[in-house]
Amino acid sequence: MRNILLLTVLYIIYIQPINAQTKFKNGYIIKTNGEKVNCLIKNNDWNFNPTTFKYKLSENSETLTGDLQAIQEFADDANTFKYIKATVNIDHSSDIIASYSKQRNPEFKSETVFLKELLSGKVNLYVFKQADKTRYFYKFSNSSEAPIALVFKNFMTTTLKASKNEYFKQQIINTLKCPDLTKDYIKTISYHKSDLIKVYTTYNNCGLSKDDKVKNKTTKTSNKWQINTRIKLGANFAGPSLSTKDYSYYSASFDTKATLRGGIELEFILPFNNNKWAIFLEPSYQGYKEETTKTTTYYDINYSLDYASIEVPIGLRHYFFINDNNSIFIDACYYPFDFMLKNDFYMSTRTAYNELKTNQNFGIGIGYRHDKLSIQLRQNTTRNLLSNYINWTADYKTTSLILGYTIF
Repeated sequence: MRNILLLTVLYIIYIQPINAQTKFKNGYIIKTNGEKVNCLIKNNDWNFNPTTFKYKLSENSETLTGDLQAIQEFADDANTFKYIKATVNIDHSSDIIASYSKQRNPEFKSETVFLKELLSGKVNLYVFKQADKTRYFYKFSNSSEAPIALVFKNFMTTTLKASKNEYFKQQIINTLKCPDLTKDYIKTISYHKSDLIKVYTTYNNCGLSKDDKVKNKTTKTSNKWQINTRIKLGANFAGPSLSTKDYSYYSASFDTKATLRGGIELEFILPFNNNKWAIFLEPSYQGYKEETTKTTTYYDINYSLDYASIEVPIGLRHYFFINDNNSIFIDACYYPFDFMLKNDFYMSTRTAYNELKTNQNFGIGIGYRHDKLSIQLRQNTTRNLLSNYINWTADYKTTSLILGYTIF
């Protein structure tokens, strides 16, 4: 069963990727020569700004690659994404505190990139995002100049104190003249997408009556995490084994058998990459109770194990969507917590070990989801039930078959 699980996971990852959920959307491209072409664009729901993208001229035509050399702009008709090619000054100082620059001023580098449009109107707002930084840009729609960076920088002072350069606030005060955008208000905003969209939307609507006020075109993005709650029931297949460094004849194995497991899963769908990634938390009851006897040359040794706990795996899951109601998924999890409910272990030739303590372990799984129902096979690494003893180990490794039902 464990080998089947491993081979199936490798097959899905390397041989048979399923990407139906990453669909080709109706849209257009504008080439560097100004030619606009209606086409189908593969929507990868990019978390970071892409340098290339895939598109097709028709449903049955070959897949082509668009890049910065050939494409000036690309977008979908549903207004879920729009990218423009621009040569801009980008400050590549990291926003990760361990890598803060010691310079207060931005360290600009001129680069040609695809900027994502967040808002269009009298002033357009753009974003450039990488793993360790997010930078915003603005451009007046009647200007032929390149988008201008809104300056924000985390840096470390000479006294090793984390500080911020928030010059973007002064830029907004200098460039956006509107009674609703007071200096006191601008001082309160943060260098975040929601705050900046609100500021530039206010400016784009400034001076218009309620009847004439237009709704600015804002690119639709999946900003909110989705939360799924599932009931999980299933069976663990386990056969613990006991060993000691001192006396090999004390080693013993318990029968492999199926035991009940059950719990609740909270799944948090990450707001990018078309909802393919999720973090989950799954507090679950599980246990094992069994007796066994080992016959030696001199006497019989009786063993008894009664172990039950609430384990709390925390994991990362990836979906391979077949269609809207069907998907295959793989996940990996870590078991940082195992709250004991029963911890009785007895061996007839020695004092009872009645204070079982487990160590942390890991698991990998593969499953199938249909609408609200799911089924999964999960293989966990070894958990030592006698981790508080130096010379004794009780290896507990489970293979789990888990059924799930999404309640909301």
